Amino acid sequence: MEDLQAPGDTITIKLDLGTKRDRAAVRDLASRLKALPLLASTSIAVVGRDKLVLTPSAKHDLAKVKQLLLEQPEIYELEVNEEAFRRPGARPYEQVRKQHLAESMASSRSSLQQKIKDKLRALLGSRKKGSGDAGGEDGSKVKRRRKVKKSKGGKAGSGGAGGQELSPEKEAQRAARRAEKKAKRDAKRRELKREGGDAEEEERGDAAGGEHVGMGRPDVYEDAGYVAGQGNPEL
Repeated sequence: MEDLQAPGDTITIKLDLGTKRDRAAVRDLASRLKALPLLASTSIAVVGRDKLVLTPSAKHDLAKVKQLLLEQPEIYELEVNEEAFRRPGARPYEQVRKQHLAESMASSRSSLQQKIKDKLRALLGSRKKGSGDAGGEDGSKVKRRRKVKKSKGGKAGSGGAGGQELSPEKEAQRAARRAEKKAKRDAKRRELKREGGDAEEEERGDAAGGEHVGMGRPDVYEDAGYVAGQGNPEL
């Protein structure tokens, strides 16, 4: 009768720590345990991701219940009235839990350090890229300014001996201007030539009339009533 479960006693089921599971997985495990024939009339409650509490009835054989539970691969240790039961050779549950906790903290610390390094590397890379882009942009601006200056110099020297060739429209305009200037020069030369011929005719008329009118004598022109182009003074 010593192996019979006393009324009100509970069995704390501590699950294996090597498997990560959520509360849904723990509830599913509780349902599967309760489906076992020996545990059909028991009550199993989920109290954590790695812990269950089983409440058997007074008719259950405690030894058989413990043996059945320890045969399940998901269960690591049982605790009944502050006494632990586990498989032969297994270390205490709290010792294993502390080891897993230390390993988890070390892994989290290493992962955090790696994330910080990656973040710093990304920031430094973006800064270098930004400075490179700025330098490239300044260089392109200098090249554009040089190109603009060069194009302005080419426009200023166009049409000269070392200038660039003009477009057909500008060539036509220049030819028209040259022709207009030449026509004006020719007209001026013709006018000067005509004025020179008129002066010769006046001299011949004066010689034919037997009287010479000297230059620089405005009084003679006024008294004689000289009319230019006729060759003879009016008496």
